[in-house]
Amino acid sequence: MALSQAEKRTATMHTRRLTKLADMLASMRETKGRKFDMAVWGRHDGAAEHAPDAGNYCGTAACALGWAATDPGFRKAGLRLVWEKAGGWKADGEGYDPNMGDWGAEVKFVRAGDNEEYAPEGSHAGSEFFGLSEYEAEWVFLRCDCTKREVIRKLRQLAKNRLERDNVDYDYDTCPDGSEND
Repeated sequence: MALSQAEKRTATMHTRRLTKLADMLASMRETKGRKFDMAVWGRHDGAAEHAPDAGNYCGTAACALGWAATDPGFRKAGLRLVWEKAGGWKADGEGYDPNMGDWGAEVKFVRAGDNEEYAPEGSHAGSEFFGLSEYEAEWVFLRCDCTKREVIRKLRQLAKNRLERDNVDYDYDTCPDGSEND
């Protein structure tokens, strides 16, 4: 079944987003203060004098989707990192303080006019924002053992397949790149 014009426009938008994220990650240089880490949506170990949502991402580690949510264009389209303090026990042992510790983040996709509280989170946000099936989103965004290079390859593969989607049949035993699903 052929795609309608509206579906083609949407597929093109999703292809551009996937390609933009792959390019962004490929050009991202990891430093002491900016790390790629597929094990976290976002973690900020920066000094207490600045919050990560202030736009200062030094001391930040994030996965592919977490770094996507720092891009101004993606943020304008509704992709967000929602930061909060992880909390911790007070040094004197006198209880738990929710404002202590490092910053942690959840990725959300908030469409214009939607309530952030009910917005899709995590891989669901990635699925909706990039036009991926839940399986594809998990394959790209939830594989903690992937390197940045592997994620970039996956994003480019999905972008390549996006406009041909009606001719692509993904089964759950094989990943979208043809490798076995473990």
